[in-house]
Amino acid sequence: MKANRRPPAVHRAIGQLQRLTELFGKRRVQLATGVGLTEQQWRVLEEIATEHFMPSMFARGRRSTAAAVSRIIRQLLDKQLVSVSVSRTDGRQRRYVLTAKGSARSTRCAPSAGVPSTPCGWISTRRRSTPSSARAAS
Repeated sequence: MKANRRPPAVHRAIGQLQRLTELFGKRRVQLATGVGLTEQQWRVLEEIATEHFMPSMFARGRRSTAAAVSRIIRQLLDKQLVSVSVSRTDGRQRRYVLTAKGSARSTRCAPSAGVPSTPCGWISTRRRSTPSSARAAS
């Protein structure tokens, strides 16, 4: 019996997805570098642009440390891309927002107008809750 030398279709598809993921990662680094950021700074900037950024949760989701995320936030503060304020209701909480300069940096590589996206057109990897009506429809 002759052995099949071609890998099964599913293995080829997995290999193609891995290559595509690598290309997206490389392109993301190019885009971040093009606006004077590291890829990690870009990820934090994207998340700060969302409503409920929490450094500790972000670190956990990225399998990083709170100290590493704090260092990146300090870098973004030094570049005046984000600002921080203390919560009015809980002095332990910090509120991070993009500055005008941070927003401008984020939109410098945004896709065509009218296309909903995150900065630079990348889909955020942050998990969001799906409304029950949307889950039921799928």
